[in-house]
Amino acid sequence: DWGSGTLVHELAPLDASSMQALLLSLAPALPPEAASRIGARSDGVPLYAVSIVRMLSLDGRLSGELPADELSSVELPEQLTTLITARLDRLSATERRTALESSVLGTSFASDLLAALSDLRPEALEAAVSSLIVGGVLRREGAGLRFAQTLVREVAYGTLSRRERV
Repeated sequence: DWGSGTLVHELAPLDASSMQALLLSLAPALPPEAASRIGARSDGVPLYAVSIVRMLSLDGRLSGELPADELSSVELPEQLTTLITARLDRLSATERRTALESSVLGTSFASDLLAALSDLRPEALEAAVSSLIVGGVLRREGAGLRFAQTLVREVAYGTLSRRERV
């Protein structure tokens, strides 16, 4: 709830060509395929993509070839992780628990799997899911759900202990 009189404008993710243009303007030596993979990993969110490029640049990994397996194993920059964690921390206890439980199921998952995993009553779970959708953490995908941004799922999953992940 942003309060009365506040205009909220949701920005759509950048499409692949816009993301590639942005990344290549920041790092002209970045191989186009690496720019595409970074754009995909960031789900078209410029802040995420730019943060990843800056981290790779600071680590000296932007020169030459950037193998796909190296990109998928890149740790998120601390400031980006902090930003996403703060977003998750602002959720109610029930919403946060639902988001963390969802992260165990993957980026996309069936609603009934979440219901089986959660100990919430069905109406409480649906209320939490609805709030997470309104808040842009989850979105409906057919009969299932998915994280609106893969990196939010990664951070949520990363906050769980190994015991909680099982």
